[in-house]
Amino acid sequence: MKGSYRTWLLLFGPAWLAMIADMDASSYIGGAASTGGAAFGYGLVWLMALLVIPLFIIQEQAGRIGIATGKGLGTVVRERYGRRAATAVALPMAITDMVTYAIEYLGIGIGLEVAGIPILYTVPLIYVLHIAIVSSGKYRQAEKPPLIAMSLLLIAFLVAALVIRGATATHRPPRSEHVPAR
Repeated sequence: MKGSYRTWLLLFGPAWLAMIADMDASSYIGGAASTGGAAFGYGLVWLMALLVIPLFIIQEQAGRIGIATGKGLGTVVRERYGRRAATAVALPMAITDMVTYAIEYLGIGIGLEVAGIPILYTVPLIYVLHIAIVSSGKYRQAEKPPLIAMSLLLIAFLVAALVIRGATATHRPPRSEHVPAR
């Protein structure tokens, strides 16, 4: 099939970036700041499973509405139920987006501060760079460097995992008398 490899590559870039989207600074900082998992263990898994149902329904219906009408969910809610309902739907999402972006910038700043660049310089610089990329509309060009960087990080992670696995398989620490055998 002619062009299928090229089509696959065109779809792989955005799909790869979307897949990585949940493994970001806000997820790690939120997880580190939260003591919920440490305090409750698996006791709240039922709540997560329960929340997946409305999340799936809203995502699915928003996608179907977009395909059928060519409009976003907010526009359809505003047209059908009025401005107040649209605001009630959009406001929590907007606040969540702003907080998530702030945490993203903070995560980038923390990462670059580890590399020796002060956070007071990096956060404004990254913000301006982000606005420039979004304003330019050249997303394909903008997604290539992160895609390459993430691919290299994935390869490095896999190599490190193999090296560490090999090292732990050949070296076993002596069993302590105080640790019960499994």
